[in-house]
This record gives sequence, structure tokens and C-alpha cells, in this order.
Amino acid sequence: MAVLALTTSACAPRATTAPRPAPARDSALTGPEIRKAYWYNSRPYGSERTVHPLTSILNNGYDQIRTGPDRRIFEWDYDKGFTGVWQSTIHAQRVVRQFGTRNWVRYELLPLSLKAGGGGQWVPNYQLHLFGGGVTYVRLIGYFEQHGWKYPRVAAGLTAMTGHVVNEALENTALTRGSVDAMTDLLIFDPLSIILWNSDRVQQFVGERVEITEWAGQPSLTFPGETLENTFQTTMVRVRLPRTKNWRAFTTMGGSYVGGLSRRSGDDLWYSLGFGWDARSNPVVDPATGRRTVELIGNVALFVDRQGSLLASAVMKSGFDAGVTINVYPGMRTKRMPGLWAHVLRDPAGVRFGITSPIGVGVGRHP
Repeated sequence: MAVLALTTSACAPRATTAPRPAPARDSALTGPEIRKAYWYNSRPYGSERTVHPLTSILNNGYDQIRTGPDRRIFEWDYDKGFTGVWQSTIHAQRVVRQFGTRNWVRYELLPLSLKAGGGGQWVPNYQLHLFGGGVTYVRLIGYFEQHGWKYPRVAAGLTAMTGHVVNEALENTALTRGSVDAMTDLLIFDPLSIILWNSDRVQQFVGERVEITEWAGQPSLTFPGETLENTFQTTMVRVRLPRTKNWRAFTTMGGSYVGGLSRRSGDDLWYSLGFGWDARSNPVVDPATGRRTVELIGNVALFVDRQGSLLASAVMKSGFDAGVTINVYPGMRTKRMPGLWAHVLRDPAGVRFGITSPIGVGVGRHP
């Protein structure tokens, strides 16, 4: 971690713009100005450089495959998965009735249950779909606006929903008659995330008070085996601490669940150290209804970012088999520098690694 931090500090490019100050609350900002000020600014380095529709779909759609042993994406039964998604959406009443209306409300819809026995599925629904999904949508609007698309909100909504549909298809290949989890996400929380975060007022209200961004993975097709690795979508939230300019509290959700402190170095470089958990697997505890639980393992993570754009990270645990996971993002030293990543595997032992393009998608080698 120390070597990673020192290397990043020495090699990272200087920012082309001044660090984001505590802005005055300005109701006169237009929508594109709000998104450029708080959400996405086309920075040529780090994780912000990798923002792209393809990268977003891969990270969101294939996020959960890292919690299982099979990541051979060309051998997945997509027909069954999309059949399950279709059945989940057109037969919503049936899947709720099969799951149990009371269970659905307690486990999926409202915060009325804990993790034990497959409860607590409302947690990712609110965290990852309503909140994290909304952040993805806003940043995609900014991306399409700044790349000259005529209908940026439509493009952003279609991109975000494509990722959501792929995600549910991969999670529900065994439930071809439908899944209450897929139904709840696709018909309630995912559309709500777009409706809620589509408001410029909401975007400005949140952006003025906290720093929120995405620190996404660098998806890579690895050989031999043709597996998709290093997919994840992490939402980072950071808030100012009273009476200090150089320390902030932060937390992440999605690709890692850690919380801790960020320390400013210089004008706009931040080092963040967090402790928490990682979702090692997401097993089904009731095959008839598809009710799931989550298996958590302890975790430690170090992040280095410039103006919120992640330059490099080291995460101690990641997914089903990865131990130490290191990501170095494109443009960290020069505009032409590619992204790099490596996983030190837990079982069986070995190293998985890859190189990525400026949009964060690449190829790798699997032991």
C-alpha cells in the first residue's frame, strides 16, 4: 500500500483545473453546468477517463459474477436468464404471490428485516439500485451531454437500464418462471432511480452537500478460459469534517463496502483508507422463491484519487477468489498510459492480471 501511494503521488498528472472548492449554492446553474460541476467533468486521467457506455454496461451488468466461481461469459445460458427477466416483469403478481406478499414487503421492499434467513435484500435495492443506480444515470447524462449527443437523458436511461437487465438475467438463470428480486429491481427501484435523479434540483441539492462519484472496475476478457474479470461498480460518498480542510470521511458501496478517512495531499490529491466488508458470495437460500443471502468477509482498502477521479486502488479482498486486488487507471502518468490491474488469488494460489484501454476495457491473463 505504501509503495502504491508513493508511486501514485509521484506519477499522477497535475490537474488541468483547480480543485473543486466548496461552491456557493447557485440556483442559476443550468443542468449541464450542475453535472459538470458535481458529477462528471471529462477528466483525462483516472476512473473518470474510463466513463463510457460499454464500460458501464459491463461493470453494472456483470458485477455479480465476481462473487461466483464461473465467469466464462460465453458459456452462460443467456436464454434462460432473459426468460427469467421477462417472466419476472410480465407476471409480477404471480412471483410476489409465490414469494409471499408479507415476505416481499419485509425482505425486498421496505427496511423491515435483517440478513439472517435471506432477509435484508432491501439493502442492495436501496444502496445499489436506487442510490448507486441514480449516480450512474446522472454521470451518464453528463457523459452524453459532453460528447454532443442530442438526447443525453434518453441515452443515459437506456444505457443504465441495459446494465440492470443484464445484471438480473445473470443472477436469475435458474429461475425461468420469474424472480421477485428481479421484478422488484426492474419494476420499482431501477425506474425510481431514474425518476428521482433525473431532477436537476436533486442533482444540485446533493452535489452541493456531499461528494459522490463512481469508482468502477476495468473489465477484461482473460485467457485461457475466456473469463470476464475485474468487473465491479463502486459508489463513493465523501463528506467534509468540521474544523479541517484536509480530512474527510468517506464510504464506498458496491464493489467494496468500506468506510474510513480521506487525507488531502497538496491541492487535489486524496489518500483514503477504509475498513469494512466484501460480499464473497450471494447464495440462494430458498430455490423455490429465489430468496438470497450474502456471505461477508472482512476487508481493507486504500484509494488514491485526484479531484474524485480514482488513480489507483489496493483492496485486500474482492469477490469469490481474489485476495489483494490492484487497479491503476488509464492516464495516471501520461495521457497514453493504459490501465493495469492484478488479482492475487486466494484459492488456488496465483496471479491474474490485465491491461486496459482508455475506456477501461481490456484483456488479461488467467493462471
